Amino acid sequence: MPAPLPEQLNIADYFLGDRLADGHGAAVAVRTDAATFTYADVDRLASRYGTALRALGVRREERVFVALPDGVDYPGALFGILKLGAVAVMINPSLPTATLAALIDHCQPYAAVVHATF
Repeated sequence: MPAPLPEQLNIADYFLGDRLADGHGAAVAVRTDAATFTYADVDRLASRYGTALRALGVRREERVFVALPDGVDYPGALFGILKLGAVAVMINPSLPTATLAALIDHCQPYAAVVHATF
């Protein structure tokens, strides 16, 4: 039988913090064509994203759009958002403008993490 879930659970703690606490910070978490990144690398990047978003005023349960290409910044931003207790809304920036506008209108994100090419 699985262990009961704690009263509060932050998925960033589960996927990153627990790996670090278990001594697996140096294990590979993300591989790209350009480089390999450890759990510690991703956690540091997530903390930077979380700090930047907090400085913008993002708070717990607020929505943040994520429109990034594949790469280490994607999990960095995702886990940074989740560390804050905010909600990541992952979108495909290649959608038609009208669809993106409708998503923004519907979701009312507080902020967005968008790659410069988009």
